[in-house]
Amino acid sequence: MPKHLLTLLMLTMPVFCCAVLDCTVSSAAQAQAHTHTSVHAHALEGGISHTRLKEPINLAPGLSHIDLRRQRDSYLLCTGSRLVVSILTPLDSSTARVGDRVSAMLLTPVAAGKNGSNLLAPGTILSGWVSDVFHVRRALSSQLSPSRWSNSNAALNIHFDRIQSHHGPGLAISANPAKETAVFGTGSEFEFAVNKRGEITLDFSRGKYTATSVAVGAVSLATGPLSLVVGPALSGTAGAMDPAYALDRPVSQNESHRRFRGFCQGMVKGLPGGSLLLGTKHRGLGVELPAGAQLCVELDNDLVIPNKPWSR
Repeated sequence: MPKHLLTLLMLTMPVFCCAVLDCTVSSAAQAQAHTHTSVHAHALEGGISHTRLKEPINLAPGLSHIDLRRQRDSYLLCTGSRLVVSILTPLDSSTARVGDRVSAMLLTPVAAGKNGSNLLAPGTILSGWVSDVFHVRRALSSQLSPSRWSNSNAALNIHFDRIQSHHGPGLAISANPAKETAVFGTGSEFEFAVNKRGEITLDFSRGKYTATSVAVGAVSLATGPLSLVVGPALSGTAGAMDPAYALDRPVSQNESHRRFRGFCQGMVKGLPGGSLLLGTKHRGLGVELPAGAQLCVELDNDLVIPNKPWSR
């Protein structure tokens, strides 16, 4: 056997064995968040009832940004202010439709000064609707479509148009999920975030994996006639090290034989036309936001809040 082929086999065999055994230990459990007593709100006919939670809400860190200015007989909550809310209406990208009503509960208060009364108290209800839905699609379809190119994962967008009160019509607002912020409390192993377009989706970028594919292709081409061996071997190794590269999606730490599957599909990806073949099989992942998921919403317009306690 030629020496270069023997060397290649010796380099890839440990990775292959590791992939078969799937011996990678799961990541450590997430650190426990600080707990505190909190109040949850449920929208009921005729008003809002506050009930104590069995499990505490953990406030998403560092998201709130309040720009509040005093006027003669009111306060002005300026455009760009960010409020942390907890979703009350479960959302699923597979069943959601544009126009579906959504409600959320305010977690961070808006107070009149450091020691002033709350103008918007925790538990205040925001209402709105689903403004955009992008469903899961196959990887190949995403690569051939100019809309959301190379993104096969589902996405949702929400627009809030009103802050409700016990009496009267409440206050009209215009707010959307704050761009490039995280979504907390989804109960999923995968991370969700609001992207640059304001869509709630998986926090997953294929950019670095595209760079890996280009590098593998360049190295295999440089080997000339051996490219049909070197390309699949390198791509399979990359897939075993990071299965998301080969599977075109985030991969759960608990997914069985993930490294073996990453190795095998990585080898296919390294073949000429392999990416197109896998693109007909691979599909993105959906978005599921349970009640209690926390996100940051940003005001698109100024909000005038009366000085008197309008929401009591």
